[in-house]
Amino acid sequence: MSGQTIIRRAEMRDVGDIFDLIIERIEWMNKVGIRQWNTDGYLDAFPREYYEKNIGSFYIAEQDGKIVGAVALYESDERWPDGERAIYVHHLVTDLTARGAGRELLAFAEKEAMRRGMTKIRLDSEKGNEKLAKYYADSGYTELDEFCEGEYIGVRREKIISQ
Repeated sequence: MSGQTIIRRAEMRDVGDIFDLIIERIEWMNKVGIRQWNTDGYLDAFPREYYEKNIGSFYIAEQDGKIVGAVALYESDERWPDGERAIYVHHLVTDLTARGAGRELLAFAEKEAMRRGMTKIRLDSEKGNEKLAKYYADSGYTELDEFCEGEYIGVRREKIISQ
């Protein structure tokens, strides 16, 4: 993957590619021993139909005509009880060979938040996933607190952006 990354709103025709990226990441997590989507019933909670139903909230990253990443951006999230206006990042996934695509999608999310008049971006990840915690910290996200949802123990993170 060496071409320029293009980020665009996902379309129904992209659902299969997005879901395939999720499956690839789950398989990779199993191989390398990272706990995230592979340990908490992720595919039961977010089957392919979920992506079809919510495709309007997804954006994809393409390189050389191939989908190499995806992210869903929501303006509300029940995991954040304060209900503050922010962009909530979910399902951030990239192809294993697409270096930098995740950071490009996060940068896009920041621009999208500013375009929508928001000053915060929020996301969560599983407690104990130190590699992902470092990735988000290096990307400017501050750890706020923990929450529990079924078997999932998550860490809420937030980044303040300027207008």
